[in-house]
Amino acid sequence: MPNLENLPAEILLAIANELKDTRDINSLVRASRYLCNNLTVSLYRTDAWLHDMSALRWASNNVSIQTASLSINNSSLCKTRRKNFGKALAKAARNGHATLVSLILTQREVNLNIIDNDSSDEDISSDKNERMTPLQLAASAGHVDVVKALLEDDRMNLEFLVLEAREASSECRLIATSCLFLAARNGHATVVDILLDVPGIRPNAHDRFDRTPLINAVVSESLETVRSFFNRPSLEIDFNIQGSPGPLRSVWRKQRNPLLLASALKSPHIANLLLGVPGIEVDHYNERNETALYFAASQGTSEIVRSLLEHGAHPDPRDLEDETPLWHAAKRGDLAMVKMLLEAGADPNHTCQRGCHPLGAAETFGHTEVKQALLESARIDLGSLKPVPERWHKGRRMYRALAPNRPDSPFHT
Repeated sequence: MPNLENLPAEILLAIANELKDTRDINSLVRASRYLCNNLTVSLYRTDAWLHDMSALRWASNNVSIQTASLSINNSSLCKTRRKNFGKALAKAARNGHATLVSLILTQREVNLNIIDNDSSDEDISSDKNERMTPLQLAASAGHVDVVKALLEDDRMNLEFLVLEAREASSECRLIATSCLFLAARNGHATVVDILLDVPGIRPNAHDRFDRTPLINAVVSESLETVRSFFNRPSLEIDFNIQGSPGPLRSVWRKQRNPLLLASALKSPHIANLLLGVPGIEVDHYNERNETALYFAASQGTSEIVRSLLEHGAHPDPRDLEDETPLWHAAKRGDLAMVKMLLEAGADPNHTCQRGCHPLGAAETFGHTEVKQALLESARIDLGSLKPVPERWHKGRRMYRALAPNRPDSPFHT
């Protein structure tokens, strides 16, 4: 049998065409450089014809520009080119491979608005609202170069980008969140900057979970992402906008504004940034009458408490059980915060619905210094204060038995 390398290229191609399995052709190609040079095109054409461009899918996952280029250039026999280009684009966008994205975008038939779905070629009219387009995938992961490349392409559906699910046109009504929501939620400040510059973007929109881009940015606890929403007067961003952080915790419901959320999340830098906004509502309260000061005091974030008081926050907000920031500070034994609230005008004589007042809370939990500070307050009226109900002492003993080793426990040793 003659050496394969001595055969004319036409005969080698005829042999390759008789092989229906790309693995057999690949083995033949690897036999020598001569065979590789003459049979590579046949290998990729067979892959496109019989295996739905599996080489391009592999290249998208493994960032092989050479393999992707060969697969694309020899895909004329593939009947599902458009679908395969879209899927490869989605994978490359999700993985942040900007060079591969640019290569795929050179194909005019690629669908930039395809949804990443392994079962069908669905675009933004799909009812698979858990799927995402290449732009959404790139924005969610913070791939700046990919986002720029997609936005610069004239085939990008900008109407889909700027509209939210609850308020959108029928073509994209079932898409859950926009790219701006995704980038803000994941704290990708540079991507948020890019998206806010898109003409027609709607930064005050709510999604189906009643979240807004700014609220998502606060929840991400990324100071730079929140800062991206500043100094944009043309967008008329509402810094007092109300919404929900989404179904993250049962205690978080609606009626949260960005400042209240920053306080609840113990983010003093974000809270201070928001406090500098003219007209910010420092005393905004949620459905339980809890304010930013209430959250800061109950969680011991003294820096936020100080900033809120300096910006005119009411020192004595009461929740639905008539508990106040001073009551929580006394219960926690936070002497510095108790003094701060007393100096701001908090009422040491207020009694909550459960029959306990700040002095009683300090005494029950054994905070001697806090008790002394309350007794020395000029506004204290001992005659109006009733004894702490017995159930408070029972609760204290139960708490001591169940949680003696918790770092935040008053009985931690």
